[in-house]
Amino acid sequence: MRANSEDYVLHGRFERCYIGVNAFLVNIGTGEIETVGSGQSYEQYLQDKYDVIDAAERKYVMTPSFDRTNKMELIRLRQEIGCSLQSALRLLSPEHCMWFTGKLRLLERAKDMFKAHGIETQVDLKPASGSAVEMKEEMWHWEAVRSALSERANSLS
Repeated sequence: MRANSEDYVLHGRFERCYIGVNAFLVNIGTGEIETVGSGQSYEQYLQDKYDVIDAAERKYVMTPSFDRTNKMELIRLRQEIGCSLQSALRLLSPEHCMWFTGKLRLLERAKDMFKAHGIETQVDLKPASGSAVEMKEEMWHWEAVRSALSERANSLS
């Protein structure tokens, strides 16, 4: 049983696809029944599940693909997220360079957003995520991602 949003049905925006609270997945091998709820498709649910298994107790973390010595990238980062030069430098320091953590598919989507704004990032598995911001489903557009990183940058001291 499924329910979907108008954006998905009429406009084909997959990120707005909802599965509803009455969706069930049955493992035909074990008979286990899982309830899939909230705003995600069963494909996303399964991918998230497989990614957790692949992570094996590690965390997916997004970090910049450049360091603070790259002046052009530093300036672009400062301009795109709207923070001071000092805050941008702190975001690129070894102790604060873990920007986001969470589900791999959400981090990959955010990585594409950063790339569209000229900021190269990478997503890796790490033993811990430090003080990285948790990437949430609601952060599906650039302004939400930019704002979360800007707030983090401005809170560092």
